[in-house]
Amino acid sequence: MVKNWLIKFKKEKLWGKAQMLGPILIIILAVVATAYLSFQYFLIANFPIGRDVITHIMVAQQIQQHSLLYAFKSSIYPLAYFAFIFWHKILILFGLSWQSTFIFFECANLFLVSILTGVLSYRISKDWRVAAVTMVLVASSRWLNDSLRIGLAAESFGWIFFMAALIMLFEKKWLWFLLAAVILFFSHPLPFGVLMVIFFGFVIFWIFTISGKTRWKLLAVPICLLILLLLGRVFLPSEFHRIFMIVKFNFPIEGERSVFNYIVDSDKRRLLFYFFSFLGFATLALGLIKKKWEKIKAEKIWLLLIFSFLAFLICFKHYFGIHYLGYRYYTYFEIAASILAAFGAVKISQIVWPKLSFLIYIPLTLLLVCPNWSATKAITIWQLNTPSLQDSTPIGDQKSLPEIAKILKPKTRIYSHSSWHTWLKIDGFSTLGDWGAPNYAKLYGGTDLDRLRQYLVDRNYSYIYFSSADPVSPAENANFLTKIYDQNNVRVYQVK
Repeated sequence: MVKNWLIKFKKEKLWGKAQMLGPILIIILAVVATAYLSFQYFLIANFPIGRDVITHIMVAQQIQQHSLLYAFKSSIYPLAYFAFIFWHKILILFGLSWQSTFIFFECANLFLVSILTGVLSYRISKDWRVAAVTMVLVASSRWLNDSLRIGLAAESFGWIFFMAALIMLFEKKWLWFLLAAVILFFSHPLPFGVLMVIFFGFVIFWIFTISGKTRWKLLAVPICLLILLLLGRVFLPSEFHRIFMIVKFNFPIEGERSVFNYIVDSDKRRLLFYFFSFLGFATLALGLIKKKWEKIKAEKIWLLLIFSFLAFLICFKHYFGIHYLGYRYYTYFEIAASILAAFGAVKISQIVWPKLSFLIYIPLTLLLVCPNWSATKAITIWQLNTPSLQDSTPIGDQKSLPEIAKILKPKTRIYSHSSWHTWLKIDGFSTLGDWGAPNYAKLYGGTDLDRLRQYLVDRNYSYIYFSSADPVSPAENANFLTKIYDQNNVRVYQVK
């Protein structure tokens, strides 16, 4: 194939050579842009946003200390931890900490998801332009990047196998689909649940559109999936119990937005992206009504529209009164919307200037990407530089934490008003914040110093930690506390 391309390239004149090289150069440009947009969080932040990261790092360290099998006992997404540990073993050679590895891991997941979404859009459209635009749009998504800042590392790892399974589903490669689905199940249960909704939506479509023996073969796939789940339930009962416990939790209403607020959040210019998504949806739907597409392509377009519709319902399920982990389902609608927007942008460019469509869809792509890119950058910088939000570890604490871990007695207990001292957990310390303590033991407010001392001694707390964001507390003058660290406005006291 490459040999034939080279022979044809040699025979072409200058304009012909340019036409042959154009797609390759644009795809390379798209991959580079996708990489930059995917790793934007890594380029901006040297320390992860949020506190969930602490737990992820702790579990990863425990898995390293015990064995890989320990991951199946300690987590509902063991394969995500395997990948996290794998990245750390590589990146530690370059001097990256656990914290930096965590951000890199999430960004690498976004990059792979963007590439795979581009592959899916190409399999549907057979148009490299649609694939190139799709990759960039997914990588720049405001909501996928939001998931990275929240710290949904395991979920973002699951998106990779969600997309791999979806590609196999579109291609009807059942064994590969089953393999990807099983891997996804042990990567993260929520993307697996979404995959099952999409899968059964496709099966219903196929049952009504396919006749003969093929219909019965299709029915065999969900049966095989159910058998695999039952086998897992029998041979891995405790793991399955942990996974399915997640659906029993009473999650608070969080992150739910109206359709309009979802679209214009952070930057009203983002409206253009969803407008082109609707345009792509309408273009494809009209093509189906007019029977414009060939049979194989028409089926894949039907599947894309079904995926888009179900993703929309899952994203905005709170309209139906289902208040379950709202913002964690934004991903799937964003992926579908990106593919549809790519279709819309390329279609417009073909209508306006068929021979030089790249002069239209490349600027269009920039117009769609810039609002998402600027919103993501602005939000990330805002969170990193606004300690009062309690979203990011204050810079003073970031500098002091490694120093503090070296001067404290190992495996001792630390008490604090702030939650940022919990980073010391990854160094083997036990920590507690006074938000769970009785009023007399709180480090701010009407502190009874004698009772505070008794509270600390009874519970074997050796140190008190004050974050750089904490004002001076009356407790810091207590005669039973000895200051052993005071740098970057972080204060640590030893309890006598």
